[in-house]
Amino acid sequence: MTYPQDPAQPQQPQQYTDGQQPSGYYQQPQPGTEYPTGAYNAPPTGQFGGPANYAAAGPAQPSFIASLFDFSFRSFATPTLLQITYVVSLVMIGLSYLVMVILGFASGFPVFGLAFLLMGAPGAALSVLFTRMFLEYLAVVFRINDNIAEINTRGKGM
Repeated sequence: MTYPQDPAQPQQPQQYTDGQQPSGYYQQPQPGTEYPTGAYNAPPTGQFGGPANYAAAGPAQPSFIASLFDFSFRSFATPTLLQITYVVSLVMIGLSYLVMVILGFASGFPVFGLAFLLMGAPGAALSVLFTRMFLEYLAVVFRINDNIAEINTRGKGM
C-alpha cells in the first residue's frame, strides 16, 4: 500500500529496471524509431504521371496604357476605368452632399441647412444608385462583347 507523500520532503526519482519509461502522453520515442524505416513515398512502379490538366490560357490582355493608345479599338480601357470611376463618383457625391449641408447652415437660415440635411440624403442615395446602375450597364456591355468574341474564336476553330 502506498501512502501519500509529504510535500515538505523531496521526491526521489523513480528507477526502472528494464530501461523503459512508463507509458504516458509525454513519453520519448525509442532510439531508432523516430524516422520511418521504409523507402520514401515513391510512385508505384509501372505507372507514370501524365501531363497536368490545366485550362488553356487565354490571350494576354493588353495593359491599361496600351488600351488607351490602341487606335484600332481592339482592346478597351473602360472596364479598367469602371472601378476608379465608381470610387471617384462616390467621393464626389459625398462631398457634394456635405458642402450643400454646410452651405445651407452657413447661409444664415438654419432651415436651409436642415432642409438640405433631410432632403439631400435621399438625393445622394439616388445618385449613388443611378451611378452604380449605369456603371453596371457598361460592365455588362463589355462582358457581352468579351463573350461574343470568345464564341467567335471557338466557331473559327471548328
